[in-house]
Amino acid sequence: MDKIERKEILFPGDPGFEYFDDEERELIESYERGEWQHIENQEAAKAYFQKIAERTLERLEREKNAEKPAQDAAD
Repeated sequence: MDKIERKEILFPGDPGFEYFDDEERELIESYERGEWQHIENQEAAKAYFQKIAERTLERLEREKNAEKPAQDAAD
């Protein structure tokens, strides 16, 4: 059975945290400024969190794919 490697989840402000790109930075900073707290912005907030989740999955997939050739070469 393959060993599952746990990765630490970092949040903005955590040492080592890096934004995916400028758009992600703007989305997170706008959330931190409170732009998502009003009831009329709830749909936008849902879209925001969906986008962050998708980008996180894309990033993890890229990291996984980048590690795989290195593991294959080591075998």
